[in-house]
Amino acid sequence: MSTTFDIYPSDSKIPSFKDVLHEVTSEYHTFLSDVGLKYKPEIEIRILTKSGDKEIGYSHADSFKWSDDHYLWAQIKGIAGGTDGYFWENDKNDYDYWKDDVIPLERCSHIRGQLERCLSVGFHWNLRRSAGQPGVINIFYGILAGVLAQITDGVVFSDDSAWDYGRMPIRGKDFLKSYYRPDRELSAEIRGAAISSIRYAKEELENLNA
Repeated sequence: MSTTFDIYPSDSKIPSFKDVLHEVTSEYHTFLSDVGLKYKPEIEIRILTKSGDKEIGYSHADSFKWSDDHYLWAQIKGIAGGTDGYFWENDKNDYDYWKDDVIPLERCSHIRGQLERCLSVGFHWNLRRSAGQPGVINIFYGILAGVLAQITDGVVFSDDSAWDYGRMPIRGKDFLKSYYRPDRELSAEIRGAAISSIRYAKEELENLNA
């Protein structure tokens, strides 16, 4: 089973690969430090073809987007596994779902204006985590989602059990304050997943740096 995060920006200006890599590295290292892991692993971002997984070159100055024929692969250097990402134009199903089922939710009352702006921008990112990923990736792919939302004044959303559905959609900055931080998780199930992932990440990073 895989889980996904959708990131809807309210700012139509797409950040560069350099900006995303800088911000996610900073946020990831801060998270690890906050939970007692004094490691600063390197993050690697590649663009691959959907057919044949051929690596495609890009410049760090390029906008953080890619064609439908390609996908993002982001990982922690030296550790197997990663998260795949997609850049999608919003379609009629996205508009109908958000307008009919998401924006009217009572918990969205304080950010409805922002959600309308997010929907009007016309595109979003999607990050996927397949089953059996290492702890470092369970943590990382959520932080990448939060960073993308934060630097585009956007929101993070998922309805497939990637995180606490009752707290989404959520602004990027608010998501980053809580995601997989055991003392700030409201769901016992998510809190347990966070604790397990942090424990596994400790072992994985210790082995990487042994």
